[in-house]
Amino acid sequence: MLVNILNILIIIMAAYILIDIFRKRRSGYINITTSKLKEILDKNDKQIEIIDLRSSEEYNKSHIFKARNLYFYNFKFKESLKNLDNRKKYVLYCKRGNTSKTVAFMLRKNGVKTVYNVKGGFCKIRKSSIRLK
Repeated sequence: MLVNILNILIIIMAAYILIDIFRKRRSGYINITTSKLKEILDKNDKQIEIIDLRSSEEYNKSHIFKARNLYFYNFKFKESLKNLDNRKKYVLYCKRGNTSKTVAFMLRKNGVKTVYNVKGGFCKIRKSSIRLK
C-alpha cells in the first residue's frame, strides 16, 4: 500500500516537472518583475537592449533610459524585428505586459536566444525606482 502511494506521488511529481519544462520550451522567454529588471539594468550589459513597444507618443512622454522604441502597431514592425541581432539579449515592455508577451514569443521564434518580458509593463515600471527619461 505504501509503495503504491509513493509510486503515485512520483508519477504526479514527474508530470508537474514535465508540464513546467513544456511551458518553458513553448514560450522560451523569461517573465521578469521590475526588481529583476532593475538588477539587469544596473549590470549595464552591452549585450542587452531595452525595447519599448508603446506608441511614439507614449514613448516620448516617458520611457526607460536608453530604451529603443519599436511600436508594435507600426506596419513595418515585423520587418524591424527581423533586423534585430539574434546574439543580443532583449528586454521588452509595453503598457501592461500583454503585447510584449506576443513580441517575446515572436523573437524567440525568430531565433533570439534570450528575451525578457517585463510583467505589468510600463504601468509597473513607472511605479518602481527604475531610471526614466
